Amino acid sequence: MKTNQFISGAKVLVVFLLMIVTFFRCTVSGDGFEDMEPAEDISFQIDIKKIRATDIKESESSALEVYGVVSSRLNIGTITDERELWSVDADNYLSVDFNDMQLSGSVTFTISKDDLSGSTITTVADLMELDFSNPDDDLGLESSTISLSEVESTEEFQLTFVQSGGQNVSLSYSITRL
Repeated sequence: MKTNQFISGAKVLVVFLLMIVTFFRCTVSGDGFEDMEPAEDISFQIDIKKIRATDIKESESSALEVYGVVSSRLNIGTITDERELWSVDADNYLSVDFNDMQLSGSVTFTISKDDLSGSTITTVADLMELDFSNPDDDLGLESSTISLSEVESTEEFQLTFVQSGGQNVSLSYSITRL
């Protein structure tokens, strides 16, 4: 009879210990899902702001006839997403002088907060200067890459095009953390 009492007592003890372990497991960690919060998304807006000539060679008029393309590319590891920010063809060139010419163009990228530390935005501009009597002057291809973890509010950036013939242009844009 002592053996039966011992076995019955051991069963009760095992059941009791399982209940205690289950209770503490549920109390401390629940089912595990309430501790997992969804990753927060962060958006960044890139705006093209203005363009101006910083040098015009003497044989040209008082302005440069500028056309080209500006794009921004989100880089997360090996994944890229490129979007056009601004584009003007040779038939619709801009007459750019020493005064700021306001431009408009905007793109927005949204990333997971988990991807913030490894993400960058690369802004690329390829500009030409229309030359009615000669082949067009290539003002160049300029780019800048900015780490998104460094952008806390609105940051302004500039791309500078220095052409050997004396045609120089400055293009401004901003990145805003929304």
